[in-house]
Amino acid sequence: RAMSNHLICLEKHMFFAALLGRILVVPSQKLDYQYDRVLDINHINDCIGRKVVITYEEFTEKRKKVSIDQFICYAASPPCFIDEDHVKKLKGLGISLGKIQAAWPEDAKLKEPKKRFVEDIMPKFTTDAEVLAIGDMFYADVEEEWVMQPGGPLAHKCNTLIQPSRLIMLTAQRFVQTFLGGNYIALHFRRHGFLKF
Repeated sequence: RAMSNHLICLEKHMFFAALLGRILVVPSQKLDYQYDRVLDINHINDCIGRKVVITYEEFTEKRKKVSIDQFICYAASPPCFIDEDHVKKLKGLGISLGKIQAAWPEDAKLKEPKKRFVEDIMPKFTTDAEVLAIGDMFYADVEEEWVMQPGGPLAHKCNTLIQPSRLIMLTAQRFVQTFLGGNYIALHFRRHGFLKF
C-alpha cells in the first residue's frame, strides 16, 4: 500500500513540476524510498524528451549549498504533514529550509483541502525561488481528469510514463518464466501497484 501512495504523490508532484516548468527532484533514500531502485527514472525522462526528473544525488552534485528557498504546503493543517522527525532528517541531510507556508491558510479549518484548478494553483505556486518544495500532495484534489489524460503538461511518447526499474522488470519476468513456465509472459499485480498515465 505504501508504494502505491508514494506513486500517487509522485504523479501529482510531476504534474505540478510540469505546470510550473520545473524539474522534479525525488527525495534522498535517507529520507524516503530509493526511487531510482524502484522506478525507471531514465524512462520518464526519455518519454518526455528532456530531463524532468532527477535523483537527489544528481541535484546535490549541481549545487554547492543545498537549501529549499521556498516551501509551500498544499495542505494547510497540519502544514505539509511535516513533523519534527521529518525536519530533523532534512537538516541531517544538510538541507536548510526556510519558513513553511500554506498556499491556502483558510483551508486549515477544513477536514480536506478544497478542489483546486490550474487557475488557483498557478498564482500560489509560481515563484522566482530557485528551489521550491511543495508539501504533501497525497490529499490534493487537483484536476484529476487533466492529470490522468494523455497530453497536457505531462504529454509523453510512451505507453506508460511511470514503470518499475529495469531490475524489477527483469526479476518479475524471470520469476514468471521460472516458476510458471514458458506459456506465461506476465503476472497481473493489483490495479494501482504501478500507475499508468
